[in-house]
Amino acid sequence: NLLESLKRLIIGSKLYHPRWLAIISEAYSSIIVPNVVIIVIFQLLLEAQWDAAALLFSVYISYTIGLVLLMLLMEFGIHQVLHNQGEKIPKLSPLIILKMLIVIPLTQWVYGLTILSSLWVSTITWRGLTYRIKGRENIRLIEYRPYQWLDQPIDPKTSL
Repeated sequence: NLLESLKRLIIGSKLYHPRWLAIISEAYSSIIVPNVVIIVIFQLLLEAQWDAAALLFSVYISYTIGLVLLMLLMEFGIHQVLHNQGEKIPKLSPLIILKMLIVIPLTQWVYGLTILSSLWVSTITWRGLTYRIKGRENIRLIEYRPYQWLDQPIDPKTSL
């Protein structure tokens, strides 16, 4: 389950990252601000304030395009590494760039929900072990079910 895997990653950061509150602050500022902008745009449209709605929408689109440009910059950096290693470089089409543009808001929602859910997670199950987490120094094994290869997905490329 993707959400469970993401929660485990976030819990690791929550327990051991020295600036956990900075991660929370960054996450919510990068999620709440764009979503508040979307809500305000709809409110402006309902109030027939077309110019203000158009201006705010253009700001939101500029922000999203900026994120796509950052993703493309990272993508080209990865292409350089792949080229240096003699690997095949994946094609980057306009359709893929459009998909990036569409997926950014969805990704922000998933990230926000994962961070939010990790704040209240008290148990984590991984490879047949269930832990109760009450803080960095208070992690207890509460259930052990021997790890079975058959419990895992069939796809050999799937990470354990």
